[in-house]
Amino acid sequence: ISSQTSELMCEILESIVTEGSGKNCYIPGYNVGGKTGTAQKYGENGEILSGLHISSFIGFAPADDPQIIVLIVVDEPHVPVDFGSIVAAPYVKNVLYESLQYLGVERKYDEGNEPEEVTVPNITGMSDSDAIKALKDAGLDYIADGTGNVLKQMPAPDTTVLKGTTVLLYMDEKTLEQDMTGKVVVPGLLGQSVKEATQTLKDFDLTIQIHGQGVATYQNPIAGSVVDEGSSIQVEFTSPTG
Repeated sequence: ISSQTSELMCEILESIVTEGSGKNCYIPGYNVGGKTGTAQKYGENGEILSGLHISSFIGFAPADDPQIIVLIVVDEPHVPVDFGSIVAAPYVKNVLYESLQYLGVERKYDEGNEPEEVTVPNITGMSDSDAIKALKDAGLDYIADGTGNVLKQMPAPDTTVLKGTTVLLYMDEKTLEQDMTGKVVVPGLLGQSVKEATQTLKDFDLTIQIHGQGVATYQNPIAGSVVDEGSSIQVEFTSPTG
């Protein structure tokens, strides 16, 4: 491809990390580009294996002068929402950050044009309702693996992330132990565009009720809820300009 096409692709892939589904790979001070991947798995006879996926994330940095590229692939992750953006992107972020530090690549901050950053609160040990409130107050989305109290969280407490980043909560009462026949776990949609949210719900055999335009700022039922296949999810969208 031409250098012009390469530069354009780098810009597009960087926007996925700063504005789209790759926020879990955002590193303050570095321009990071990346792309999520969630692939279906097939059986010996070519049939799609229900509920089994290969999730991945590929990231590179700095996006304007790439020095390192990282691909992490997770085969059949056992979490309620197995998007590459949730189960792979945080680990790509860790490898990129440590590698950039090792290579001596300096951080750069563009004042006045920086994405809004927030700090992940420590919610380990909290009840699900208290944890959800703490995350919402911090401007973060979440996906809960079960109900009850939080045993572990990812990203870790005190991590700096983009506002709207999804935090994965591992709970002490596992949803996945229930009979999930005909059921699905509602994915987190906050921060997604109408098109992204519609496709996300379609992938989970769910439908969408759209209210407004822009990016998703509210959903009902909330992420982590267990609903029947084919259920409709209400999603409110708000323009970034208000």
